[in-house]
Amino acid sequence: MAKRNWKRVHAGNLRHAMELCIEHAKDKHNRSLEQVSELMGMASKWTLYKWVECGGLPANMIKPFEMACGIDCVSRWLVTSNNKLVIEVPIGRKVKADDIHLLQETTNAAIGALIQFYKHPADMETTLSAIQQALESMVFHRGNVLKYQQPELFDEVIHD
Repeated sequence: MAKRNWKRVHAGNLRHAMELCIEHAKDKHNRSLEQVSELMGMASKWTLYKWVECGGLPANMIKPFEMACGIDCVSRWLVTSNNKLVIEVPIGRKVKADDIHLLQETTNAAIGALIQFYKHPADMETTLSAIQQALESMVFHRGNVLKYQQPELFDEVIHD
């Protein structure tokens, strides 16, 4: 089975976003739902099970949930479901070849999805997701180029 590229994962609804967060916690951090609820500071794991089952998560628990899982699928879904772009704050770091390769892959996927959509307008959700990813990636690189001459201090501290 191929490994999932977590940078390209987009949820279709809140419950799916929560499930993706839990999958990420299992895949990348080897954390069970019980461990996630413990890291969130919850008294009972059953409350988290209930939230996942019904697809409801209190707003004040979104950040602790995402921190415990190690990914921000719920926040991303909240933003994209309101027709907004999610753009990581660029810090002016030097890009690697993999970053440019991922940018090209993302834009090619968006163009391919558009071609398929206009031939046979069937899978609108996949097409919109591909376009969203390409736009977010391009805007990130635009911001990174703007900040390139003055990279932020904390990036140098973290990567040294």
